[in-house]
Amino acid sequence: MNIQYPAEHAHTDESRAEGRTQQYPVTRFAAVVGVQYALTNDKRPVATFRVGGVMLNELYPGEVAIIVVGGSYEHTVDSMMISYSMEIISDNPRQEVRFSARVRSSEELKSWTYLRFADRTVYTRFNRILWASYDKVTAREMLVQTRLSEIAYDLPSNFTKYCRQYLGEGYFDTLPDEDSDTEGTIAECTGENAQSGVAGDEGSGEDEEEELDEEDELIPVVYPDEMF
Repeated sequence: MNIQYPAEHAHTDESRAEGRTQQYPVTRFAAVVGVQYALTNDKRPVATFRVGGVMLNELYPGEVAIIVVGGSYEHTVDSMMISYSMEIISDNPRQEVRFSARVRSSEELKSWTYLRFADRTVYTRFNRILWASYDKVTAREMLVQTRLSEIAYDLPSNFTKYCRQYLGEGYFDTLPDEDSDTEGTIAECTGENAQSGVAGDEGSGEDEEEELDEEDELIPVVYPDEMF
């Protein structure tokens, strides 16, 4: 299935032209020679590097995943979608990058995935594409949160303003003012409920008296010793 690359994600005429014919998923970076990986967490904090490979794959326009494999290139050891909530640390002198998802509670173990590159050029290219993808996701998330705040929490409220996009510009102008009718209806219902509640209480009292009369004729209790 062909997916058009949205204009907001394209920065040049070439990228726009590419997006019109680009099929997804598409690999943005791959390296399988001179790459090592390591996995650590709070219980195993020492990084032990092993031979592996890494790929940056754009699964959908703007949605990029990191996929790390072992030395056979057939066994995935870690994968993660690049998101605004992840942590990325680049160590240029060591030519290493490590990334982690933010923990949601103190009970979760903090884990890191390390990538080490033997070739400086390969490291630089990976680092550039990784951070560019992260910056794009972060900018989009900030835009989404700003728009949500504008619609939901601005004062005065913008709720009816954006409702008009769907319901029509003059929709709210034709609605009757229901505030007074609603209050009256609630008051009437409350009054009726109160009256019915009083009547119900009186009725309940009579029923309880009848039940007490019936309980006067209880069957005598027979203890085991009296049965023989």
